Amino acid sequence: LGGAINELPLRWEETGASVSYQISSFPTHRVTLAGAYRHEPSGLLLSLESYYDYTKNDYEVDVEVPDERGRLYDARVKRFHDGYTANGVTLRAGFLERPWAKRLLLTAFTTGYDKELQHNIVMTVPYGEVEYGERVTGANLQFEQDFTDKLSLDVDAAYAYGSIDFEDKSKWVYDWFGDQVRERRVAGEISGTAIDQSIWQHTTFARTMLGYQFYPAHVLRASVSPQYFTRSGDEKIQANTSERDPLT
Repeated sequence: LGGAINELPLRWEETGASVSYQISSFPTHRVTLAGAYRHEPSGLLLSLESYYDYTKNDYEVDVEVPDERGRLYDARVKRFHDGYTANGVTLRAGFLERPWAKRLLLTAFTTGYDKELQHNIVMTVPYGEVEYGERVTGANLQFEQDFTDKLSLDVDAAYAYGSIDFEDKSKWVYDWFGDQVRERRVAGEISGTAIDQSIWQHTTFARTMLGYQFYPAHVLRASVSPQYFTRSGDEKIQANTSERDPLT
């Protein structure tokens, strides 16, 4: 999300709006949208940032393909299963530069991507249906205030929920031209074993920092940063459904 939003010529704490559209090879498209409103008398701030990316990644590559006798020969082909999409939205609401708070902001966000996998690591075996993706949704609360010229408080709390999915359950063998060559006896293109995995994780983080400035060049700070993290998962395709799923 940061990589896309940072391209916008707009500071999220200032009133304004910005829209951009980019197009590139293979074909690649990116749309970004941002808008913010700041009410100076009250310090109220509202902002929105979003983006969407899409590409087919269908550029040409040099590979070895077998002929009708199984002999390898050099060929130049287009990638047919390497697409990518990503999107994200960030919403902010709060107050800035108030007598009771230098900053009080609530930020909510969601961001994710989906990716096709074209081949193995050494680019000798093409895949036609392997896919994976991830989605993260969460919120962040920030509070910052100088109670006196010497005493300050900074609080930052966040929660995020993430899900990761991976699928490799094709029943077909694909060639470099994107054609289905033959049906597999056992589904699964990468290891000959069908995989349909989901992993879910929850992350909670908080940081509280209290500072006291004795002299211009001397500050004492005390901070505490608890964090809680859990992860679970599910392998939806198992040879023996009575066995324990390691992802749980």
